[in-house]
Amino acid sequence: MRYLNKESALSVISAGCFALYLAAMPVYCLLRVFDAQTGVTWLTFAMPLLMTGFAIAHMLGQYGGWRGTAMALSAFGISLAAEIIGVGTGWLFGDYVYTERLGPKAFGLVPWLIPCAWLMILYPAWEITRHASVSRLVRPVLAALAVTAYDLSLDPRMVADGYWVWRGGGFYFGIPFSNFVGWFITAWVIGIGWDWLTHTRGAKNVGRLPVWAYIALWLGETVANIFFWSGPVVGVIVFVAMGVFVLPIVRLIQTR
Repeated sequence: MRYLNKESALSVISAGCFALYLAAMPVYCLLRVFDAQTGVTWLTFAMPLLMTGFAIAHMLGQYGGWRGTAMALSAFGISLAAEIIGVGTGWLFGDYVYTERLGPKAFGLVPWLIPCAWLMILYPAWEITRHASVSRLVRPVLAALAVTAYDLSLDPRMVADGYWVWRGGGFYFGIPFSNFVGWFITAWVIGIGWDWLTHTRGAKNVGRLPVWAYIALWLGETVANIFFWSGPVVGVIVFVAMGVFVLPIVRLIQTR
C-alpha cells in the first residue's frame, strides 16, 4: 500500500475540510429555520474550525512548513491582540463586548474561536489577490478590503444571535463604522506580514481552491442572508461587496 507524501496529505486535508464546510452550510441554515439551537451552536463552532483547518493545511502545502506556520501564527496572534485591545479599550473597532456563547475567552475578553474565524476568511481573501496584477503595496490593501467585505454579512448575524454586543449601536444594523475600519486595519497589518513572509519564495503554484473558498463564502453568505439570516438587504450588500473581488478574478482565471 502506498502512503501519501506530505504535500498530497495536506491537499487531502484542505480539500476535506472545505468539503465538510460546504456540506455543513445548508444544514446550518435549516437548523436555524427550525430553531434547533443545539445544532446551531455546535455548527457555529464547527464551521469556522473546518475552514481554519482548510486554510492552515493549504498554506502549509503552498508556502512550505515554516512559512505556512508563521503565516498561521501571525494571523492568530495579531487578530487576537487586536480583538483584546478592542474589547478592553474600545479602541480600533468600537465599544463592544463578547457574550459567553462562544466559549472560553483569552484573558476573559475574547473567545479563542475568534482568531480562527479571522483566519478562515483571511487566507482565501489573501490568495485571490495572487490572481490580480497588483503591486506588493496594493496587495495587502486589496486583501484587507476583501476580508472587510465578508464582515458585512458576519457582524449583523452574530449580533442578532447574541454572540457579541455593540454598546453604542451604529449605522449598519446596529454596528458602527469604526468596526469596519478595525477589520480593515487588522487584515491590512496581517497582509503586510504575509507579504514579507512569502514574497521572496512565493507559493509553489497559484492554487485555485482558496479562490473557490472565497467564492463559496460569497455565494453562501448572499443566499443564506436573503432566505434565512439577516434579510435581502444584507444579502444584496454582501453580494455586491464581495462580488467586486470575485468577478474580476474569475474572469482572469478563465483566460488562463
